[in-house]
Amino acid sequence: DQQIDWLIEYIRSIQIAPDGCTVANVAPFDTKRGPQFGNRDATPADPARCDGGVIPTSISEELQKSAEADVASGKYQSIGEALFSSSYKAGSFSCARCHTRGWSYGDPKQTGGGALGPNLTGGSVVRQCVTKEQLTAFLKVGSHYGAKYCENGQGSGRMPGFGGVLTPKQLEEIVEYVRGL
Repeated sequence: DQQIDWLIEYIRSIQIAPDGCTVANVAPFDTKRGPQFGNRDATPADPARCDGGVIPTSISEELQKSAEADVASGKYQSIGEALFSSSYKAGSFSCARCHTRGWSYGDPKQTGGGALGPNLTGGSVVRQCVTKEQLTAFLKVGSHYGAKYCENGQGSGRMPGFGGVLTPKQLEEIVEYVRGL
């Protein structure tokens, strides 16, 4: 348990805070002596849960360029599809990593057919999130355990929010794509 705690604290200490967020009072992590000698007692803003923060513009731009290159090469038909299945940064921003069985280990099955995340095909998204605005709002904040989302959804807490990760235009592209699955 101690080694896992140490690893978690170390990863937090090197995490890049999104633009618009600040991480205050964080002492450097001491890799030789462990988290108790670094930021364990500090009270930083959690970079992974910063309201209003966004990833650095350079990363957002690289993600967009990667999606555009995938469309230009013919790999994907639209920017929304390219973003949904993006392998940029090992798929860190990809919807397919959870919603396409086999995607994370290089043997993808039906795109959006479900895996850890639910099946998004056959009109299931449109039935759950009737309007584009509902789906966009859900994608921005993700699910919260037990909380209602869209029409009749009940959050599991497993769906992350992408509002601080993707630009409004990128979210719009994904919404268009997903609603057509």
